[in-house]
Amino acid sequence: MKKAILGFIGCLAVSTSVTATDVKHDFGGYWRTRAYIQDNFSGDDTGSSDKELIDARARIYYTAHVDNAFKFVNKFEIDTAWGDDTAGDIGTDGKAIFEVKNSYVEFAMKDTIFKIGLQGGAIGRGFLFDDDFAGLNVKFKAGDATIPVTWVKAVDDDAQDDDPENNRVGDDDYFAINPTFKLNDKTSLTPYLLFDYSNDDEKSVLFVGADLDMKLDNWSLWGTAIIQTGDLDADTDTTAFLLAAGAKFGNIHGQFFYASGDDDDADSSNDAFVGVDGRSYYWAEIMGYGIFDNQASNNAPDEEIENIMAFNIGLSHRLSDVTTLQADLWYASLAEGVDIDGDEEKNLGVEVDLKLSHKINSAIKLDLVMAYLAAGDATGEEDPIEVGTRLSFGF
Repeated sequence: MKKAILGFIGCLAVSTSVTATDVKHDFGGYWRTRAYIQDNFSGDDTGSSDKELIDARARIYYTAHVDNAFKFVNKFEIDTAWGDDTAGDIGTDGKAIFEVKNSYVEFAMKDTIFKIGLQGGAIGRGFLFDDDFAGLNVKFKAGDATIPVTWVKAVDDDAQDDDPENNRVGDDDYFAINPTFKLNDKTSLTPYLLFDYSNDDEKSVLFVGADLDMKLDNWSLWGTAIIQTGDLDADTDTTAFLLAAGAKFGNIHGQFFYASGDDDDADSSNDAFVGVDGRSYYWAEIMGYGIFDNQASNNAPDEEIENIMAFNIGLSHRLSDVTTLQADLWYASLAEGVDIDGDEEKNLGVEVDLKLSHKINSAIKLDLVMAYLAAGDATGEEDPIEVGTRLSFGF
């Protein structure tokens, strides 16, 4: 860890030596407001998970380019729900809703590109990682290939000193490498390694995987495979896996994924694919977060894909130059069942999602969503329903 910190300090010293001349400023942003209703997500009729919400998000992007050799990138975000007093009086003037999503420097030294600071990154299509993080990314050029190496500082024990409850949790670091190779004009392969290490928890987990992408004329294919092995802590070892594949032909699309579950909670071996903090793969509207990403139905793994098998087939149809209708059918089941009233249940159910997207003008888009889950026994007795709309624009 000391070597990693010393290397970071050296890179930072180089970055601050750049003379700030001929600066170009770029601005951008994103805004959206959503209104939605979610019923029976708990799988029963108690109303414990029922939601009727309107929320808003605004993002501002600012980048300073210096002599085409250095840039300073920032992304700020404001999130609030209408009527939430955290956002201040009558839902405005609040201070706790402001977030710094990204703030990093990027510069090149010959064929090597450095990114230092708060930045975003993704590995394994999000099944493994897709989030903003504090850390370092270095891209090396090797012939026609670019080799990214990433250090994610997930948790720093010394940064927890201000925790009022003094919950010292130990260091946790991710180290990853994920080059992309073009096999031909139509096919690319991205193998990757991610090592999750915590010296305090005695955690050392290695993820080995690969993404394959193929695109031909009016159809495309993709596949992902990840193996997880190592120790989750001093008492628990792990061996698990995830498989996923998808295809698109014209306006028809489909996908499948399977993430192993743990077949025995009582033993010292974990068979469940658990990924790392920061994994994010959105799928169905109700079971998999979808557009409104507020909650998932009972026992569904939302964006953190684990202990599940899911199939999807969908169709998109362009109704006009500005209007598109998309319909999706999902079936999902747990890989290893949960105990419900003494029985082991796996079936999460069959979900139908409908989304109508309409461009109001060149900037503003309106999405209308309706979703229904015919609940399986692992979800509960009541069928979850979701209805909502999103108004958004970006620049």
